[in-house]
Amino acid sequence: MSTLDALERCARETREYVGARVTRATSPPSALAFAMAHIAANVPLLTANATTHWRAHDAWRANEGVMEDFGGPDAVVEVNATPNGRGDAVHRVEKDGWARLGTGTRCETTGRGETRDAFDAFVEPAKREMTIKELFESLEDGAGTGTAWYLSGQNDNLRSSEALARAGARNDFDVPFAREAFASVGKAGRDGLGEAVNLWIGNDASQTSYHQDFYENIYTVVRGTKVFSLRPPCDAFDMRATEAVRGVFETDDALSWRIKLRPSFEPRVVWSAVDLDPVTGEPIFGDDDALRYRRPRPEPCFDVEVRAGETLYIPAMWFHRVRQKGITIAVNSWFDMHFGDRYATRPLWEPSRRSMSSSSVTLA
Repeated sequence: MSTLDALERCARETREYVGARVTRATSPPSALAFAMAHIAANVPLLTANATTHWRAHDAWRANEGVMEDFGGPDAVVEVNATPNGRGDAVHRVEKDGWARLGTGTRCETTGRGETRDAFDAFVEPAKREMTIKELFESLEDGAGTGTAWYLSGQNDNLRSSEALARAGARNDFDVPFAREAFASVGKAGRDGLGEAVNLWIGNDASQTSYHQDFYENIYTVVRGTKVFSLRPPCDAFDMRATEAVRGVFETDDALSWRIKLRPSFEPRVVWSAVDLDPVTGEPIFGDDDALRYRRPRPEPCFDVEVRAGETLYIPAMWFHRVRQKGITIAVNSWFDMHFGDRYATRPLWEPSRRSMSSSSVTLA
């Protein structure tokens, strides 16, 4: 059996164990049932009615309620900005130094010497400060401004950012079944809410590229709808990973964008380029057609819509990609994963970052 045959068999048989779709429950499980059937089994879960006690489900239905919790419409927040909604994602830089943004547009790059070869760049979003009122006005304008705005600072922003911490203090973001399960193994984190509690406010102009988190992820939608595409860790061989030069979006205004690249001697980022067309380098939005560049029938991803009031558990190390439907507000908690045998098998999927063959891609 070839290496590729073995990896494909693993991806296929994994789905036989975890099922064909994400389990949807009408009420949350007990902490013990959750720990056994989902954390230990490495299986996602979508449940309703796990956070009915959250004040935000009612208070944040309108923009005014969010603004009030932030301390008023003039409260200043840091947001991410991109020209195409693809922050923390791979962009292809062409030989002439221009990067493709999709829909036929390109962006000039700076900060790196001349090169005769095209290469991949992992580009982070630009950071901007605006009032919470301006953020909602920009999200309601949609793509009309030429900029995709996304409050997605991560890094425990609900407890570390002044305005967001004020909003967090007015709300209880506890998810009891998850807290109890992780507390039983010493993974509850600060205040029992996890190592990080993050707020996300965006719209359908932004989409998160495929990535892994080395945390157990408890993700609740407060308003709107999130659409997740999930893939188990064994799909790593199929995620078209690339070693990318670091870069960041910059703009002087909302119409003129460029990508500032880091010096070539800085460490590169290994990231999935599944959402880039393998031939043109153009961004792909939607399903996993990009996986078909190598295999005619890749194993399906687990697509799941998470609606207001629902909570999704994403097991640590599962690949996931996220988009929104309309203006969406969500809160997630990251709990420390158990760094045991599952993590130890990771080198099997990234053998020294070597390419499996001339037609495949570096593993990640």
